[in-house]
Amino acid sequence: MSQKVNSVFADNESRDGVRMSFNCWPASRIEAAKLVLPLGVMYIPFKKRENKLVLQYDPVVCRTKNCEAIQNPLCSVDYRAKLWSCVICNQKNNFPATYAHASETDMPGELYQESSTVEYSISSGIKNVPTAFLYVVDTCIEPCDLYALKRTLLDSLHSLPPNTLCGLITFGKYVYIHEINPLVEKAYAFKGTKEYNSQELRKLLKLDRQTASPAPTLAYGKQGPSVPTNKFLKPLSETLNLMEEIFEGIQLDTFKVQRGRRHIRSVGAALSIAVNLLETTHTNIGGRIMSFIGGACKNGLGMIVDDDLKKTIRSHHDIEQSQAKYFKRATKFYEALAMKASQNGHAVDIYMAAQEQIGLFEMKSLLSLTSGNLVLSDSFESSLLSESLKKLFARDETGNCQMAFNAVMEVKVSKELQLQGCIGPCVSMGVQHDSVADTEIGVGGTTQWNDPMIRDWFDQDAAAVLLGRLSVFHLERKDVSNVISWLDRNLIKICQKFSSFSRNQPESFVLPQSFEFFPQAVYHLRRSPFLQFFNNSPDETTFYRSIFLREDTESGITMIQPYLFEYSPLTGKESTPVSLDATSLKKNTILLMDTYFQVLVYFGADVVYWKNNGFDKLPEYAHLKVFMKAPLEDAVEIVSNRFPLPRYVVTDEGASHARFLLNKVNPSITHTHPNYQGEEGAILTDDVSFEVFLNHLRKLVVSSQS
Repeated sequence: MSQKVNSVFADNESRDGVRMSFNCWPASRIEAAKLVLPLGVMYIPFKKRENKLVLQYDPVVCRTKNCEAIQNPLCSVDYRAKLWSCVICNQKNNFPATYAHASETDMPGELYQESSTVEYSISSGIKNVPTAFLYVVDTCIEPCDLYALKRTLLDSLHSLPPNTLCGLITFGKYVYIHEINPLVEKAYAFKGTKEYNSQELRKLLKLDRQTASPAPTLAYGKQGPSVPTNKFLKPLSETLNLMEEIFEGIQLDTFKVQRGRRHIRSVGAALSIAVNLLETTHTNIGGRIMSFIGGACKNGLGMIVDDDLKKTIRSHHDIEQSQAKYFKRATKFYEALAMKASQNGHAVDIYMAAQEQIGLFEMKSLLSLTSGNLVLSDSFESSLLSESLKKLFARDETGNCQMAFNAVMEVKVSKELQLQGCIGPCVSMGVQHDSVADTEIGVGGTTQWNDPMIRDWFDQDAAAVLLGRLSVFHLERKDVSNVISWLDRNLIKICQKFSSFSRNQPESFVLPQSFEFFPQAVYHLRRSPFLQFFNNSPDETTFYRSIFLREDTESGITMIQPYLFEYSPLTGKESTPVSLDATSLKKNTILLMDTYFQVLVYFGADVVYWKNNGFDKLPEYAHLKVFMKAPLEDAVEIVSNRFPLPRYVVTDEGASHARFLLNKVNPSITHTHPNYQGEEGAILTDDVSFEVFLNHLRKLVVSSQS
């Protein structure tokens, strides 16, 4: 039964991009509350599908004003009477005139059972509306970083479609908007300490005198906004060579930095001017602000730190204790900026390359509200940035970038259901409806099933990721200790609900097969970088959480509980999945760990000895060469297929980078164990092992006082 159910979960995700915590639902609100875990859905918008169906006509919509659901395979259809009943509101609707031929043998494409997900290519949609890409570049960086960054920017230009509109803003102490003019090199300077709204920019840049292209036609015959053409955003097809010259001409900030001081960097002002410039020229038209930032904002808007290097950038402790001087003001500034960008249909990307923090914790709303991309690296010389941009600008079969702008996701449910909210990179449209629940989570505003059916159709991977997202959401308002306590309480309750046990007898505790790995996932979630701050800065924590909130179930469970593969000389290049446990650390094997953010290859002590002494180069040990090469090849393949690119680490047992693996595995063997005698794989830590965690869970679940 379990294999069959898991196959259904995988098929649903492959076909529709959907995974649900419970795939069989109770009939009442009271019964739903007893489930403890939320009835949630993990959904992947714009998921790539094999044999996807694209319909070349407008969707057929229910005529009920408060419904307007789209015809689908779940609707009942009367082909003789040419009627269909809406599955959401039960309203009977007439077929449109174009469906006069429809019958059981000649069905419209959206009514086939396999058409649970379809795409509509609307004939009256937007035509030839160019997308704006506005580069925002930090010039307070090292010369080697600037050289590498310019190479990356030039490569990205050649990846964009020819009809793309491109522009450039650079910033240091001042912010410069570069004019795209073949006759003269010209840039407009703005103070980094002053906020300029869109009306002021329009006046200062004399954009009122610019001409505009004809307004595009939107769906259903509505007129869209006009597409301005101006001296700051020009079509790449006309200005590619000029843009290359402008990018090549980017210079370091000319203001000298005194010893012991930070660069006077106006990050907030640059992003504010970029958002307002696009609002002036491309309101409600797709646009992308691509910011390349090499350090923290020290000047004016969005400032997070003083220029004195003796004053360190705020830590998690400073924020929790309200000791971060600029935190609240900067956060409020970036939230307002993010709302403005989102309302205009513009995404804000952050590509950061710095040894210290840049203020990402304060800027996180720019990512969450605009669905912007985030890449974190130590230097612009790193291949992480250039390779991530190549994947970002990859073209589809039609030659277009695989991006979508101004997308609106609307959820239709029957009257028996209400929506509490959405957790992920989105913003509420503020549309009121009867389906909106009173309790808000995230951004929001047969008829009877028995427990065994609900239990058997539980998707523990999807539930773990949903629980992780809820935890991240709660962390915006609660302390970590409170969120971990909330996690523990929910785990105890769900185990009491679905396990079998005898009161006060921990050894009698048994979980059903569909729940057996759930406590382990929660154990690793408690140890994950989403909830544990040790050795992570606020910016790094923001990076981890931001990526987690936008990825699918498989990626999410990888972040919570990394995959570990073992390579043995006996199996050659074939890998074997092994437990993320200290017992998997062996001297004569190679391990490959995928945490999603990092791909690590770990050589055991014996393998290191063979490698250092060149055994793999001897003909009689040819199998060792195959064995040692296999994990490296597999790691490169994983890295190349992911966006943003993960860090790639190759390390040996006992080396400094081995700590990345030791920090993730379950410390089932530690130096504090009563029988410890220097065993292979022992971890020097005070963290509790999963075995201790599970034993404590058993006691709490079966306790008569629980």
